[in-house]
Amino acid sequence: MADIRKRQPDFWLLLSVILLVLIGTVMVCSASPAAAKNSKEGNSYTFIIKQLVFVALGFATMAVAYFINFEKVIKKFTILFFSITLVLLGLVLTPLGVETNGAQRWLNVGFDLQPSEFFKTCMILFIAYMFSHPKIKERARGLGGLLLIIAPVAAGMVLIFLQPHVSCLIILGIVMVAMMVFGRLKIYMFGLLGGGIAGAGLAAYALVPHVQKRINSFLGSGNEANSSDKWQATQSLYAIGSGGLFGVGLGKSMQKQLYLPEPYNDFIFAILAEELGFVGCVVVILLFMLLVWRGYKTAMYAKDAYSALVAAGLTTLIATQFVLNIAVVTNILPVTGVSLPFFSYGGTSLMTMMLNAGLLLNISRDADYIKF
Repeated sequence: MADIRKRQPDFWLLLSVILLVLIGTVMVCSASPAAAKNSKEGNSYTFIIKQLVFVALGFATMAVAYFINFEKVIKKFTILFFSITLVLLGLVLTPLGVETNGAQRWLNVGFDLQPSEFFKTCMILFIAYMFSHPKIKERARGLGGLLLIIAPVAAGMVLIFLQPHVSCLIILGIVMVAMMVFGRLKIYMFGLLGGGIAGAGLAAYALVPHVQKRINSFLGSGNEANSSDKWQATQSLYAIGSGGLFGVGLGKSMQKQLYLPEPYNDFIFAILAEELGFVGCVVVILLFMLLVWRGYKTAMYAKDAYSALVAAGLTTLIATQFVLNIAVVTNILPVTGVSLPFFSYGGTSLMTMMLNAGLLLNISRDADYIKF
């Protein structure tokens, strides 16, 4: 009986992912028609059709990640996967890259591929590999080992900074620090790591104009006090406030009618709040909390150190993006462009999140605890 349970994925983890994807798909279908009709395609169903394709591809990706041999493929080729993402990040900055709204973050491979999303996952795999490798793990906890890990990761971060994609760097920084904690980095090393991250943050503020603009807009200072970012944050709060306890009804949002920019993407939670109200928001938040709980439990009982570190890192990534997105939508933090996992419109972001979910389910299948 125990062996049968071990071959099964964590039911609650699987259920939370499926429900989040389904609710997210419904919300994209509800939030996108007005923006799609106003786009260059001029078709109200453009984003809906594309998102349905992305969802289908996402479930296929999750299935592959679940059934793949974690030890013989994922762990064995971790360094190769990480290296490939570095190459792709480099290609983004060549003429092969696609520029949109002043940022060059995509590669056109028949559709727009965003390598920085894959880098998040591959960074987690790489750090987990370094901290669990029998010949490296002890060195990895000291200065020499830290540099051995930081140098390749920093190379990827520099390439992302040049795009620029500062919100991705924020997520990477948070997840990287968490991975160092999980990997039991020596305490005094965190001072050096923190200093490096603080320096990178100051550099981003000094060198990237839109970072200054967004922070100043959030603080209500300078010429940015009435900027588009401030408008976006204000309209988001209008949407949330309009929802009340039970919402105005699915499909009946007013803010998605070109008042709130990106209603189907970064600010989709605001439309959820407007249409399904406080109750709908609580349900979604509880589903994310269920996912995070089961993800960390999977990490605690994983069959080996590498699997445990990967599960903890992937769960932290999902939790970080969820918390940052909600904080931006509710105007607790400046507008950062962080998508809501499993909800926001977009092919690469959805597919990588479902890849992450598949890897978590893969690890949970062999975790040494009774699933309930």
